[in-house]
Formats: sequence, C-alpha cells, structure tokens
Amino acid sequence: QIINYDTILTVFSNGTSYHLNETVHIWGRLRFENGSPWPGRTVNIYWNNGSIRTFYSTTNSTGWYNFYYNCSIPKDSPGTVGVQVRFTSPTRLYDNATAVLSPSLTLRLYQITVNVNPIAAQYHLNETIVLSGNLTFQEGGAALAGANVTIYYRNSTSTYLFFKTTDGSGSFTFRYNCSIRDALGAVYIWARYTSWNPLWSNGQSANRTTILILYQLVLNATATSPVTMDQAVIIRGNLTYAGGGPPVANAPVRVYLRVGPSWFLVYDDFTDSFGAFVYSHRFSVPPNVPGLYLFKCNCTRISQLTTNATTQVQVNAQAIQVVVTVNAGGSTTYLGVSFVVSGRLEFQNGTEMVGYTVRLDWDQGFLNMATSTVEEGNFTFNFNIPWSQQPGQVSYVVIFQPPSAAFGTANSSVLQVDVYDLVQLHLGPQSVFVAVVTEMFTVSGFVTDGGGRVSGVPLQITVDSLTMWGSVSTVGDGTFSIALTVPSNWSLGSHVVSLSIAYGYYEVDGTPDFWSVEVHMGSIITIALVEPRDVMPGETFNFTLQLEDSTGAPLTGFVSIYLNDTFVATQIVSGSITTTQTVPVDWTSGSGIFILSARYSGAGFVDGCVGETTNSIHVFTRNVQFQHETGSRIDPGSSLTIRCRLTDDSARHLPIVGRLVRLYLNGTGNSTTRTTGADGRISYTVTQDAPQGYYEYSITLVSSVYAVDSGIYRVEIQPASGLPLPVVLLLFWTATIMIEVVAAYLVIRRYRPRFPRMTRHSRHRLYVGLSITRSKQVMTNASTY
Repeated sequence: QIINYDTILTVFSNGTSYHLNETVHIWGRLRFENGSPWPGRTVNIYWNNGSIRTFYSTTNSTGWYNFYYNCSIPKDSPGTVGVQVRFTSPTRLYDNATAVLSPSLTLRLYQITVNVNPIAAQYHLNETIVLSGNLTFQEGGAALAGANVTIYYRNSTSTYLFFKTTDGSGSFTFRYNCSIRDALGAVYIWARYTSWNPLWSNGQSANRTTILILYQLVLNATATSPVTMDQAVIIRGNLTYAGGGPPVANAPVRVYLRVGPSWFLVYDDFTDSFGAFVYSHRFSVPPNVPGLYLFKCNCTRISQLTTNATTQVQVNAQAIQVVVTVNAGGSTTYLGVSFVVSGRLEFQNGTEMVGYTVRLDWDQGFLNMATSTVEEGNFTFNFNIPWSQQPGQVSYVVIFQPPSAAFGTANSSVLQVDVYDLVQLHLGPQSVFVAVVTEMFTVSGFVTDGGGRVSGVPLQITVDSLTMWGSVSTVGDGTFSIALTVPSNWSLGSHVVSLSIAYGYYEVDGTPDFWSVEVHMGSIITIALVEPRDVMPGETFNFTLQLEDSTGAPLTGFVSIYLNDTFVATQIVSGSITTTQTVPVDWTSGSGIFILSARYSGAGFVDGCVGETTNSIHVFTRNVQFQHETGSRIDPGSSLTIRCRLTDDSARHLPIVGRLVRLYLNGTGNSTTRTTGADGRISYTVTQDAPQGYYEYSITLVSSVYAVDSGIYRVEIQPASGLPLPVVLLLFWTATIMIEVVAAYLVIRRYRPRFPRMTRHSRHRLYVGLSITRSKQVMTNASTY
C-alpha cells in the first residue's frame, strides 16, 4: 500500500458581511505535512453566489496566498457567498488539499429604517390625526433627507395612499382631518420608503392603530323604589358627555314602561339647561298589579358626531301593606267547647282598618270562617270546636282578604292550641271468665264522647291497674277488639282487666269499665307406647308419661289410664316417667284395637287435660282363632309344611302379630317355636319327603298368663283314593244334625197341646238343650281321635 504525504491548506477572510461596493480580502497558506511552506504553487478559489466562478492565486516564498474581490452591481447581489480553496498536487508523493471558508460571506444592501411616532388611541370625527416619523440609515444612524415616503391609511372600507418628502433631518409629518364621511372603527396607518439607489434597501414602519368614534352621551336615571301601589314613582335623570363632560341641554328624552314583552311611551320632553329631566308615574289598579316594573330612558343623538344614550331603572311596586294581630285564645281546649279568636287589622303605619274582611283558617282548612273588622279595626271569631275535629295540636291563622290587587296579602302569626277529647272507655259484655296462661284472650269494647263513638283512640289494656297487657286503637265505628296472650309470669287466680289511654290528646271522663277474670294454668299430658304389641288380659305393656303445664314446666298429679273407655289404672306422675301396666284380668271389652289414653283432672287453678298415643294396642281374649292352612292330606314323598294363621275372635278377625308359639310335633315330645308375622301367620317345614301314614301336631300360643292350645291337627299322608277323611267326617256330622232336627220336630208336635204358645224363654231353653246335647256328642267323638 502506497501512503501519500499530507498537504495542509487554510483559508481566511477579513470579514463576514460586505456591502455591494466593498472589497473582500481572502488569504491562506499551503504547507507540507511537517509544517514547512510550499511556495510557488497555484491554488483555485471558487466563489459561489448561486453560480460558481473560479479565481487563481500563487503562494509566495512563505507559502501564503492572497485574493481580493471587489463587490459591485450588477454582477453581485445581496445574499450568501460560499468560498472554497482547492490545491491539486503536482506529484503523487503529496495529497491534494481543500479548505472551506467558514462562516460563509454575506453580501447586503445599506438598510434604511422608517420610524413613526405613536398616535392617540381614539379620535372623534372632527379631530385631526397627526403621524410623524423619520428615515435613517441603520448603520450609523445618518438621516436620509429628500426621500419620498408613502403614507398608507386603511379603514374598514378601503386603503388610501398619501405622499410625503423628508426634510433635511430626514423627518416627515402627515396630518389627516377626520370627518363624518369617515367610517367609524379601527384605522391602521403606516409609512413605506422605496429606494432609488440599488445599494440601499426599502423600508417600512410599524402599524399605528387608532379608533374613530362618536362623542359618547351618558344618560343617568334614578327612581324611587320601592313604592306602594298608591304612591307615585319619581324618575330623575341627566344627560352628559362621557368622561365627565359638560351636561347636554335641550336634548330630547323619552321614557318608556315595559308591560309584558312591549314598551309603551309614557314621557316625551327635553332636558333643561343643566341637562336634567324629571318624570312622575302613578300605577293604575287595574290593570297594574304589584311587582317589578322596568322603565327605559332614551335620548336620540343630537348630531352626527354623537351617539344615542339609553338607561334603564327598575321599580318595585309593592302592594299596600297591612298588619294582622291576633290575641291567643288559650293553650288548651276540648272538643265541643266554645273557642274565641280576636285581634286587630291595621295599615303598616298603624292606622286602623275598618270594614275589611278577615278569614280564620283553622287546622289547615278544617274550618274556614270570615268576618268584618269593626271599630278600631277589631275582629272576633267565636265558635264551638266540632266533635269531628281530630284531637291534637291545632294550628290556626287569621288571613286578610285584600279588596283589590293594590293590597298585599297579610297573615297573623300562626298560633297553636292543644285540643283534647274527653272520652268514656267501655268494655263489651264479658263472655269468657277464665283465661289460660299462654293461650289467647280477647278483649273488646268501644269508646264514646259527647258526639258518639270515637275512632282512632289509642288504648292500653291494663291488668290490676298496674300491668300493661296490650295496645289497640278503636276502628271506624269506635269499637276495638284485641286477642292477647296470657303471660306465663302472671299469678294464678282472680285479676281485674280494664282500659286506659295509651297516649295522645285524650282524657278519660269517669271510671273505665272492667272485667274480673280468673287466670288458670293449662296442662299438657303426653303418652306414648314404648313398643306397640298384641297382648292378652293379664299381660303387661310399657309406655311413657309426661305431665307439664302450658309453659313447659313439669307437673305432679294423678293420671287415669284408659284403653278406649275401659279404665286400666291410676298412675301418679311427676314430670316424665316410663311405666308398666297390666291389661285387667277381668277384661270385658273383647278383642280389638284399643287406643291408650291418659286423663288428668287438674288441681286448683290448673286445668285438666287428656292425651292419647299416636299408635294402638291390640288386645285379644283367650278365644284365639287357629286357622290351619296345612292340607288335611298330602301325597307320600311330598313336602310337609305346617301353616297356621292366628287371629282374635273379633268380627274383623284381626291377626295376632309378633307372638311366640310352640309347635308340638307328632306326639314325640319334640317341639319348635315360631313368631307370628304381620299377618298372624307361622310356617314350619317338617320334611321334604313325607312317608306314608299320618302326621299330628298341635300349636300353643305362649303366654305367662294363660297359654292357649289349638288342639291336635292330623294330616293324612296317603295316595289320593276314596273320600278323604275330612269329607267322611263332614258327612257324618251332617247326618247327625239332620237326625236332631227331626227329633226336635217330633217332640214339638207331641207336646203342642201342653204348650200352645212358644215363648222367647222356652225357645232359648230348647236351643240351649240342643246345643248341650250336640256339644256332648262332639266331645265324645273328639275323644276317639
């Protein structure tokens, strides 16, 4: 790689800004890398003012170069000029070099300054606007004399040009006489200089702004306010120039009154020599009414140089004020009693008002009555308070009735009186004389006053004049009825129930009615079987008993135990017990379903009660019905199963449930036990392969009191041939019965002459005799098995 030696080139100037008739000096130095000068070398100078021109200069013995440029018109013009110097090396041992002049050069004109002095902010149309100023060179401040200046005058309609020439000091003055032809409003004035010398710049001053105005007229007015409808309104005013100027005399002034949306002229005259005016206005009733009224005072411009003037004043036209004074009629009164309200009516200045109407508003319109004032403005209301008035704190006020709109409304202060009702408290006919603790007790009655029965009276039910039992209010017909719970903390025995006022504006007249009531304690007995079972007379059953009062507290007493209506026993109970009782051995109520109940007769002020079990007891007598369901014959080799259903002897043949029975098998002394099911049945399979012959068994219902035996039942185990044994026995017994019937018929015919009439007693004896004979035969036959 070939490395060249660096070349160092610099550039400088004697300034940065030049006028177009001045010379620019540019110089610099060319050196080797080691700083030694490089003489005799040509450098290119590039002058760029929009188009590039090239100049040349040669370095001297010390490496310096110099270049002079003479600015002139027209080759040069204002603007920025960039200068760059370049060196091209004659040998490859040294680099080329470039230098740029910084900052760039500026070519400019000589600046002309146009100054104008401030003017007034406002001018009237008969005044002169004076604008003065001068022209100077910006550099050095030398005046520019004999120069032509253009004055620009612009208003809202157009722009006008005027021409002036500066004097020896460079000054100029412009005068403009305002007239009524000029447009009112803002005016803008400025000066502009256009240069004739190409080396000088143009110039323009700043804007000067003013406003053309009319002379302002100021109209001031005052009015007497407030006034009453019978007084005149005095409006006073004056007209002057604005800014404290002199008064305007003999100027037209009009006064208007606003009625609704329209203005009506009420005054038209001229100001006096002091610029003042006075107007007196009186309101008419009707059509005018009290209220706020607006008056407008107007002055039309007196010349083209002045403005109009207007102002408004507001008047408060008040009604004629009156005062109502009322003397309090008392702080307490009663329904049906006379009440007096009196007072005085007067004007606000204290003058009495006679013959005017006032109205009494009692209890917000409940009563309304009117009267007229008499001598000294006095008035009186005397009335009886109606029985229909609601007792309580009643407000009343006396109101003035204005005869016309010219008068204002007036009320007295609001007064109050406590209105009470004297009432009589009545209880209805007493129908219940015993009240049970925790149970409901109904108290009823009515309330009256001098006007009849009274509704809405709040009552307190009292007991023994001390205890508050409950609260109730009478309804529309003056009656009341309330069901109250007898408290558990009341003492048992006699009490007095009466009435009192709970609250409100009521007083009791006389002595309230009362009831005498005996308070009892209720009792509750609860009985429940420990385990429902089927029992025989003489057997026992278990149950629980609980005796308590109506508050839940335990009681002690004697309780009678019943099965349906059959007395079983008397049991003493203290609170809750579990006990055992026996079905009477001498039971005479037969078989069936029986409800277990307990009966407590009460003691003193404690009432009795009855309780029943929710489930029942099945009592059955010794006449147990064994319904054998085992066949009387089976085939040899088949299964032999003993089946039997145990029922009582009632007409419904109720099943005997859950009882232990013992089966005695075929006379061997072997036995087994079973328990009857829900349908009273038992079942026992003797063998699955019965041998030919017969099989006998008996069933015993086990009891600790009396065991009931079914007797022997025989099953034939043989093939099916001939008549079965039960059929043979049935035929035998049928024949025996037929023989007895024939014998009886023969006896009756034989002894008919002796017994011409068969009585009920003889029929019973005959039936008994026949039955005994048949029973003996049956027993004889049964003994052979």
